[in-house]
Amino acid sequence: MNNELRNVAENMRELGLGALTHANRHAAYQDIVNDKWAELSVLQAAHAAEILIKAKIAEEHPLLIFEKFPKITDDNLSLLSLFEDGHTIEWSQLPNRLWATTSMHLPNKDVFIRFGKLRNSIQHFGAIPKDVNASLETLRFIYSVIDPFIYECWQLYAIDFEIFRQYLSIEKLNFWFHQERLNITNFGIVIYKRRMIRID
Repeated sequence: MNNELRNVAENMRELGLGALTHANRHAAYQDIVNDKWAELSVLQAAHAAEILIKAKIAEEHPLLIFEKFPKITDDNLSLLSLFEDGHTIEWSQLPNRLWATTSMHLPNKDVFIRFGKLRNSIQHFGAIPKDVNASLETLRFIYSVIDPFIYECWQLYAIDFEIFRQYLSIEKLNFWFHQERLNITNFGIVIYKRRMIRID
């Protein structure tokens, strides 16, 4: 493998976790100056998921995240040529590529697909349907898709990636879900001392 590609998976994982931190923050709180934190949380959570899934695939080999490669004229494929001429796989292809390369099934694939559509509405039109609570959808996505995924991959917990993590608690999350007549246990998780415990 080209030495330039050796740290790709690790760098992607760290970037994805950084995006997750911002998604948690913007979904859980509001800002008095910027009223778009909820919409930003959707974009950041989707960005985090995409990078984290690609990071797991890249652990097998970094080139597996690409759909299109640059022309290879010798026995060396540089990182720069991938930046300039490569094309990575699209959002909709991520679950299948993940399974094909790692034998892992993305948890709650239906939530992943729906969230991708919500992300697209914000990314391309700057708007969401009036009946959609973007913050709630982000939290649902983080704790039913990203959290079980990063736990299976790296034994990490999504709740640990929040700027003011000591204030993000099961009580706060359950308050939001209660307002929507839901409960966090609907997503198969219980948060206990900042740790996720799966329940069947």
